[in-house]
Amino acid sequence: MSQGAPRRTHHAGNPPLPRIGGTADVDSARSEEHWRTIFGNLWGKRDLASVHEGQVLGSLHSRTIGALTFNRIAFGNQQFERSTGSTGDEPFFSLSFPENGSAHCDIGEQTARLLPQNAYRHNNGLSAKLRIEERHSTFNIQIPVSALEYRLGRRTDIMSRRTVQPDSIYHMMRRLISDLMSKA
Repeated sequence: MSQGAPRRTHHAGNPPLPRIGGTADVDSARSEEHWRTIFGNLWGKRDLASVHEGQVLGSLHSRTIGALTFNRIAFGNQQFERSTGSTGDEPFFSLSFPENGSAHCDIGEQTARLLPQNAYRHNNGLSAKLRIEERHSTFNIQIPVSALEYRLGRRTDIMSRRTVQPDSIYHMMRRLISDLMSKA
């Protein structure tokens, strides 16, 4: 092996995404407001609070390619709520692949427990609540409503699908996303 610049390695084969920010950068007294600003820039204004005593935790890595935005997000000790129409310029669907932990999610009239080994499609143009007791991390893709709504409509608030090993669609998407991230 030749001497030179050290090779970058990535945990569990996750592609690198530019770091936007997180609560590790700030003291605990400012972490909630700091995370509200970081996360609000991505998902719009929302009411955010800690679930238990202690610091709200979060980190965001994100990259936009064309009309899609790819995000890797970690949450801890937080709950937030968003009312309809507060997502910013254009509502979006989110295709989410939880990586660890769990979260309780209400979107519109539907409720789901977000768990690893599952894929979820959320309509983020509707009112929503998310509660993370401990820690939860997810990889997701934001897709503008205009790109999917004419095919899917606004009928389904949350659609979930278990990813079973081997699931060829899941692995194909993971490879495609990894290739996109490395070339962007």
